Amino acid sequence: MFASLQHRDFRLLCVEIGLTNASRWMEFLVVGLVVLKLTNSPFWVGVIAAVRSWGWFLGPVGGVLADRFDRRKLIILVQATNVLQAGVLLTLLALDRAGIGEILILAVVSSLVYAMEYPSRHALMVDLVGRESVPNAVAVSRMALDVTSIAGPFLAGTFMQLFSPAGGYALVVAFYGVCLAAVVLIRPRPPLERGAGAWRELRAGAGYIRRNQAAGSILFLALLANLLGFPFMFGLVPVFARDILGVGPALTGLLMAASGVGALMGSLTLATLGNRGRDFRLMMVGFIVWGGLLALFALSRWYGLSVALLLVAWAGQSVAMSVGTSLLLTVVRPEMVGRVMGVRALMVIGLPIGSLLLGVGAERLGPSLALALFGLALLGTVLAVGLLRPQLRRGLKVEHVTASPDLPLRHEQR
Repeated sequence: MFASLQHRDFRLLCVEIGLTNASRWMEFLVVGLVVLKLTNSPFWVGVIAAVRSWGWFLGPVGGVLADRFDRRKLIILVQATNVLQAGVLLTLLALDRAGIGEILILAVVSSLVYAMEYPSRHALMVDLVGRESVPNAVAVSRMALDVTSIAGPFLAGTFMQLFSPAGGYALVVAFYGVCLAAVVLIRPRPPLERGAGAWRELRAGAGYIRRNQAAGSILFLALLANLLGFPFMFGLVPVFARDILGVGPALTGLLMAASGVGALMGSLTLATLGNRGRDFRLMMVGFIVWGGLLALFALSRWYGLSVALLLVAWAGQSVAMSVGTSLLLTVVRPEMVGRVMGVRALMVIGLPIGSLLLGVGAERLGPSLALALFGLALLGTVLAVGLLRPQLRRGLKVEHVTASPDLPLRHEQR
């Protein structure tokens, strides 16, 4: 289950992955509650969540950088920037000077640097463990994400209730500092061979994805997930907790932590499956569970039932997204990994669009109806993709995909 952790540098990368994720979840909780207090508007909570994701437009640029420069140094630069921007917001919160304008600016900075970190992190993961160990490494790194998804919101909510918003946000700054130290300790990798030019490499990556039907399907499903599945968790949890379920910051953190528990369950299951977990059909099942239970969660008025529904829904989310990542990292040619993951980062652009739409829907239709429509839309579109893509229906597996000498992949099916 934990075979990839035998690599020292991968263990350090897991620390960076986990604590970065914890910091982002804590930011979603603390900043969401601060914005809700300042504006008393679900729409503005959705706006802030959207702004935190606009930087993903630069995902393909981050992918080219990951294929041209030292991936470790790129992540160091990202974490140093995170420490700086989080320190600024902590100071504003401590002085009670944080307003919507300042929060918006810092949210943009956060989204830009994370879009740069995402493709470099996944490409570096392949460097550290080798392609054969990628499925296990993805599952283990997802466990790090899931554990910190549990601990991060719970700690931030507890500290915020016991102390203040600044007390909760101080953990964010501390965690980013540990992330920076962990990446610095990773041993430098051999220099990468640069291509003929950044623009030509970007075009080559786009052409490769266009001809690779398997990768294109996974990327489209990732776009759907960010447009319809993630906006609730990254934006409207504080609204549901306060206005629908009637709970305070601590139980809001616990509600968000429940999603982390469910995601951890999904990751543990995938880690035990090994290469058998790289199956399109398994990814589709995860999406169906996620969308269906998200719609049911929207109708719940009982806190305990809401926690249970969110837990199982996010187990489905973990399976869907983890299998998709494993497929992308193993089905594409090694020299294309950074650029493909850069386009995968671009798919997160669905998140700000979805966050804005969900925020507007919550304002006009009410949070419950808006979220129910999102969950049903995710379920319906994923089922439609499964019907329209024959390779998804037949369960095409990675071991049946081989690379030919030219750019496109040849699909060999039993």
